[in-house]
Amino acid sequence: AAAPPNLLCALTRALSCDPLMDCAARSLDDLNLPRFVDIDLAGKRVTGQRHNDSTGNTVIERMARTSDTLALQGSEAGRAWSILIGDSGDATFTASAADGATVIFAACTLR
Repeated sequence: AAAPPNLLCALTRALSCDPLMDCAARSLDDLNLPRFVDIDLAGKRVTGQRHNDSTGNTVIERMARTSDTLALQGSEAGRAWSILIGDSGDATFTASAADGATVIFAACTLR
């Protein structure tokens, strides 16, 4: 069987939320998030070059496919994360911790 494709996602908009206030728009740079993320489905890794020049690299612990979406999940450093990618390429990344959450909107394409 052929290896699953790699994806390239452009992060476009981020919101940070905490229990004491509403969600607020934040810049990717303020959150030290990469502008682009590589998703290696065969290697089960998500990587990206952050604003501070460090490389983010995390393991995909779970993958699930429906008729029109791909869901990826993992956890790292006390946070749980998920990525939901539609067949259209529209995607939502979320990261949750006990004290808040971040939602990131993205557009993904085959690499």
